[in-house]
Amino acid sequence: MNFQSAILPAIIINLATIPLYSAFADDRPYTLNIGFLVFSELANNDSEDFPGASYSMPFSLSIRQDELRWKISSSHLTQVDSDATYNGFGDTSIGVSYDMNDWLSLSYKHKFATGDESDGFSSGEDDDSVKVDTFHSLTKRTSLFTTVGYKWVGKGDRDDRQNAASAAIGIGYAFKPDFSLMGSLDYYESSYTTSSDTTSFTVLGSHKITSQTRIGWFVGTDSDDVFSAGTSIGYSF
Repeated sequence: MNFQSAILPAIIINLATIPLYSAFADDRPYTLNIGFLVFSELANNDSEDFPGASYSMPFSLSIRQDELRWKISSSHLTQVDSDATYNGFGDTSIGVSYDMNDWLSLSYKHKFATGDESDGFSSGEDDDSVKVDTFHSLTKRTSLFTTVGYKWVGKGDRDDRQNAASAAIGIGYAFKPDFSLMGSLDYYESSYTTSSDTTSFTVLGSHKITSQTRIGWFVGTDSDDVFSAGTSIGYSF
């Protein structure tokens, strides 16, 4: 299983956590996050089905300055195929977001190709992306979010890469001040001309366990029959 296709559900976390966790925001400027994600599918090799699985341990540091947020992130990746296991670090990203108001946020991210392309952990080229997030309170406990994004990919010497758009819409519900659930429907245009576009559905949860610590989790599936699940912990200081 190529990690470039399996990694797509992980992006959902980055797209969705701003509205999901907005109710838990505080004045602490720094947040450390670490997570563990699993992607699994049935692949086909010479007419014989075999399980393929990938694992990701993402980590990030976010810095908030009033309406401005900076974030640096990377991950350690493991890919298990029928005959081999590959390990290594993925690409590194630096991003900045600006809250225009209570319901609109603009973001820019640059991805550095620090991962191993030969193991499928990187495209081997830098990418740039932008996105627009909106957040709307429907009721006291219910919120609606939307995301629209666009990515300019580094093509290098390859002719099978293309710029790609993405979009998401979701609804969140706060059962308690420290516990929320959200459902998200996402669309990703493929950045490879040889791969099809992807639609996914994900359920996410967020639990604030102390004034500085929160735990998140998600489960999802997509149109490529990839099942994904993961958990993360964030600490603000």
